[in-house]
Amino acid sequence: MDTEELMKGVEEAVEGKLSPLDRHVAMTMAIIAALLAAVTMFSHRAHTEALSWQEQNNSLRTEAGIYHTRASDQWAFFQAKNIRAHEYQGWLGLLDALAKSPGNGERKGQELSQKWSAEVLKYEGTELPQLKSEAELLTNQATRYEGKAGEALRRSYAAHERGERLDVAELVLELGLVLCSLAVLTKARPFWYVGIASGVLGAAIALNIALMA
Repeated sequence: MDTEELMKGVEEAVEGKLSPLDRHVAMTMAIIAALLAAVTMFSHRAHTEALSWQEQNNSLRTEAGIYHTRASDQWAFFQAKNIRAHEYQGWLGLLDALAKSPGNGERKGQELSQKWSAEVLKYEGTELPQLKSEAELLTNQATRYEGKAGEALRRSYAAHERGERLDVAELVLELGLVLCSLAVLTKARPFWYVGIASGVLGAAIALNIALMA
């Protein structure tokens, strides 16, 4: 038998013959029921919030992964260009070491030297700094998304923990209702007193959670 069925039975039992105790217990039950409704609403909201933050965490993790992949590709492209620049520098050094005697060979060597020097200047002066800057930017973007994802995950855990504590408060309030219902059915005041204590405890737990949020 759930709480609603129990309360319905209580209403049927006391209909038309309410004693002063019954009236006091009924007022207590009304207060606890109001508190229970509020705590239940906040509990559901906390669990929904936890799921929402979890979804944001997953989305941000995906974005971070995309930027990490793009950054990795950019760094690989940068390294390929950097290797090519060093190759040209090596060829220039080798060309200088194998300088020919005056003639066609020397002119050809000068042409190659100018060509390779221009390539080195292009790589080191323009392309490599730009590629490095873009790769660093993508890496920083990935890091920022990871930071946001970590914050979303932390908020998700906090909301989930808050929801679980509110579930405990909800359970304690429901227990208070059950005890008050037993007080009406049995006309035993101890059930009422314990029901009041249970209601106060449940409200205190919920209030403490609200103050910590």
